[in-house]
Amino acid sequence: MPDNDLIMIVAGEASADAHAAALLRELSALRPGISVFGAGGSRLRDAGAELLFDFSEVGVVGFTEILPALPKFWTAYRSLLAAAAQRRPRGLILLDLPDFNLMLARKVRNLSPQTRIIYYISPQVWAWRKGRVKTIARRADAMLVIFPFEEEIYRQAGMDVEFVGHPLSDSAHPSAPAEELRREFGLTGSPVVALLPGSRRAEVEKLLPVMAEAGRRIAETHPDIQFVLPRALTLPEELIAGRLGAIAGRTRVVAGRACDALAAADAAVIASGTATLEGAIIGTPMVVIGALSWASYIMAKPFVHVTHVSLPNVIAGRGIVPELLQDEARPDRLVAELLNLLDHREKLSEMRAELGQVRLALGPGGSSRRAAEAVARRLWPESVQAPQP
Repeated sequence: MPDNDLIMIVAGEASADAHAAALLRELSALRPGISVFGAGGSRLRDAGAELLFDFSEVGVVGFTEILPALPKFWTAYRSLLAAAAQRRPRGLILLDLPDFNLMLARKVRNLSPQTRIIYYISPQVWAWRKGRVKTIARRADAMLVIFPFEEEIYRQAGMDVEFVGHPLSDSAHPSAPAEELRREFGLTGSPVVALLPGSRRAEVEKLLPVMAEAGRRIAETHPDIQFVLPRALTLPEELIAGRLGAIAGRTRVVAGRACDALAAADAAVIASGTATLEGAIIGTPMVVIGALSWASYIMAKPFVHVTHVSLPNVIAGRGIVPELLQDEARPDRLVAELLNLLDHREKLSEMRAELGQVRLALGPGGSSRRAAEAVARRLWPESVQAPQP
């Protein structure tokens, strides 16, 4: 029989680690005494989980980029599967890593049929590989989605689904006003541009040199420009420092604090991913940039079903922020898009207004609490009230 108060959580990527930690804190408040084990990062550990594997060691993106990390993923898979078979958790909560997590879910369902499997934060099935919806419906008991349009996708597949809102609505807030943050960071010039090259080593290696070269060129005509770069805590300092080149002297690198960096900036260059939503919530005009290896891009392209890639554009249903992807992710293109914003204040204002509409679509605060309540209703229905209509 499953242990009634034992939960297993598996969260890949830095953003999933943060969302899992917020969920665990809320769940612990609702159900004092629960025990949690699984895989994630430092935030999930700090929230009280016993980590059997730290996924921050294997952050990768793309098909070909994942190949060198396969032995570590296999090690994680085997250790998690063995622990699930031995401990028999009441529930398994999965975030991110859809291929890994769905394979794990299939085996856990066979080994411990009474373990309830809940997927929190849907893979982007609306963007690519739509066939995964049926796989998820077979292998998970419930799906908690963070975008309102995702609910109908899973309902049509006959799945137990609930929209809980986006967790960034709670967490994506600066710690102080922009001017105070600029003083703290030592940003005395103008304009200020935030550089967010991603949380994975492969992203930084590809994108930060492009950002740095674009910054060098802009500095030729805007000599007072400064940059602020929030280094993901999963990345070593030397990885960033070694790729700033000529803009190193005008760039303030801070540990974490992405929201503060975005709030302090007039505009931002952001690697495609969750950080674009942080920028949208804060209201920072942005240019989105992204580049897979060409092998990964060619392999992924047949499965992609969306016109826009960046989340603000997907949510808005149109191109409100520029996207520089693959061969467009070049210094000259980035210079043009940034100057189009920095040299035209009305365009900055227009984009801020558009991003405000994206922020409203993400739902009100309290999403982590609602997610925890949704989990509790499914794992301990006898002790949790259903939500009022």
